[in-house]
Amino acid sequence: MARVTVEDCINKVHDRFELVALSAQRAKDIASGEQLTIERNNEKDTVLSLREIAQETVKVDKLRDDLVRSFQRIRESEDEAGLAADENGEGISEASKELANLETEIGEPEAEIVAEKLAADDMSFESDNLQVDD
Repeated sequence: MARVTVEDCINKVHDRFELVALSAQRAKDIASGEQLTIERNNEKDTVLSLREIAQETVKVDKLRDDLVRSFQRIRESEDEAGLAADENGEGISEASKELANLETEIGEPEAEIVAEKLAADDMSFESDNLQVDD
């Protein structure tokens, strides 16, 4: 394939805007070292990604999933890490771990006061900032 056009790819992805997003995601994957599915032929990553979509050497559904994951604030592995096992084998929440960190930093009595104040005000803490729950 000498040139790749939108018409070559639009049969595989039905929306031009989605095509741009998916090809950009694949170009990022290529730039980060992912294996190519076609020969490079002295082409840039964006052209390669469009050619791969047009020739159906990459799965559009996988690209779509990767694109969605790239926009998520909390990825699946981080979400699963939010529950850690304590000595009894039971899970503890991320908020409990944050409270333990806070107790270490400012001392246990002060941390309990902060936690009670947050609970009374319907607030929660995440990292270094306070957020109001809706």
